[in-house]
Amino acid sequence: MYPNQEIKALRKGGQLDAALKLGQESLAQSPNDVWLKREVAWVYYEYIKKIALSLAAMFEKKQRPDLSAITRLHGFCQEYAKLDLEKPDMALSNINLQLSKIGKHLDFYAPYLVWAGIESFSPDDHVPFETEQGVSPSKVTKIAREAAAWCNSAQRAQEHGNFILSLVDYAVNNHQEDSKQRIWLFYDRAKLHLRLNNTEAAAADMREVLKTKRKEFWAWSRMAMVQERLSPKLAIACLCQAMLCRPDPKFTGRLHMRLGKLLLEQNETSLAVAEYLAAADIYTKEGWAFPDDLDGALQAAWFDPSIASSDRMAFYQSHAEPALSLLYEKVQETRATFLAELTPKSGGKSRALVSVVTPSGPSQRLVAKPKNLPSSLTPGQPLVLLEGMRGNKTDTLGVEICQDGKPWDCLKTAFGVIENLNKGGTRGGVFIDKHTKAILMETSSNAPLQEGDPVQILMTQNPVKDDRWEAWSPQPLEQLPEHPDITFREGDLKVHQKGFAFVDDAFIPPPLVDKALDQQPVKVLCINEFNKAKGTFGWKAVKVTALEHQGAGEFT
Repeated sequence: MYPNQEIKALRKGGQLDAALKLGQESLAQSPNDVWLKREVAWVYYEYIKKIALSLAAMFEKKQRPDLSAITRLHGFCQEYAKLDLEKPDMALSNINLQLSKIGKHLDFYAPYLVWAGIESFSPDDHVPFETEQGVSPSKVTKIAREAAAWCNSAQRAQEHGNFILSLVDYAVNNHQEDSKQRIWLFYDRAKLHLRLNNTEAAAADMREVLKTKRKEFWAWSRMAMVQERLSPKLAIACLCQAMLCRPDPKFTGRLHMRLGKLLLEQNETSLAVAEYLAAADIYTKEGWAFPDDLDGALQAAWFDPSIASSDRMAFYQSHAEPALSLLYEKVQETRATFLAELTPKSGGKSRALVSVVTPSGPSQRLVAKPKNLPSSLTPGQPLVLLEGMRGNKTDTLGVEICQDGKPWDCLKTAFGVIENLNKGGTRGGVFIDKHTKAILMETSSNAPLQEGDPVQILMTQNPVKDDRWEAWSPQPLEQLPEHPDITFREGDLKVHQKGFAFVDDAFIPPPLVDKALDQQPVKVLCINEFNKAKGTFGWKAVKVTALEHQGAGEFT
């Protein structure tokens, strides 16, 4: 039996000391034997695994770790390194996994990872584990997250922060990882960026976290830490969002103190007092000792419990909204026109139907109607939307009255004739030209409209209805401007036995035909409409007037 085979047999039999002794003796005689080195590597792995499991149990129970065990663990890692095996190596991959369970507690963890390097990862290390409980993170993710947790001080960040950042970047770019696990890498990297004073990068990573964790108080709390360096007011908004997530009160003591400190810096003393009192109440109920900063606040000259704001929740609700802008790559103001208020038949919150101007023309949009707007808005009211953009998605973050806007300024003016109306005269269709028609959405005007009436309308497209044009605020006209697709025909009405009729080449549909006018002179208002059956355009009547009854109010 070869030495490497003997070493393997001893290791499998649980005789690690004997296996190690034989391995060291054999390597002294054959220092370049790769097979021998690989078998000895597995012996070191077994030692490392055994010690790591023992230390993990101590750390979990918050017991003082066995320092001699940590020294032995470090020694075995160094001995493995001396084997100088080519990377990646299967034993090294498994050693890395064992160390990832306790690495943040080991001073030598980051230097060890620097030695191991990115090249120590095998293709299998990038693949998540399938377990009975679900998908477990890949080895790459576990190691990167433990390294980020190790970097918990300014000194460690200064010494090894850039390498650990590159390691986390590598893990973030492992697209084999489950998306639910990758989000934690963004969270860890944000904290690391803060350690390295990369504030904008930290904000970008927290934006990724909040895309899926916007209802979690801890995510808003971390974003608040970022914003404390960029915008104290947005940091306050983030902490208000955290409070609106309704976390368990015992987790919010520090949040109240942070919010109190920021509010005091903004000269909001009564609000700051209320936050510190809330923190003190939590620590008292839990039986915890007051932190120094809480004690200091309660004893400060400015602290007066009698001036505390009485409704903290109202404050959170009124100051949280600006934080939502941080979820987006870009936030902008967009002019809009209010069209109507829509309330679901099944109940629920009303929404406002508005029109905005887009590169392709006016377009409708539904937005949540905020409480700050009047209970009833007038159609045509100019508004301003605060919109956040994330990729191809646009969300409305807020709605305000536009003080310098003009009524209906986000719709397109057009001229046409009423082609049809429903029985109530409340809805209908407007012919604009042979390529364009609009659905008449409301007919409120000084004079009731009738079919064939010339009108001026304001149009916007409905993206939910295949971008059809919809007409608002119709205004009757004395007559239409000259129009190539709207004209008059005069002549004798020729009624067909099937109920339709013609005047010259103009078709009159049955609903407009008065058989009593057969062979009588009439004036017909016609539109140039596409005939689907014939596949061509042709003239169709929308109004018929007997010439002998024509009055001063008729079209000329």
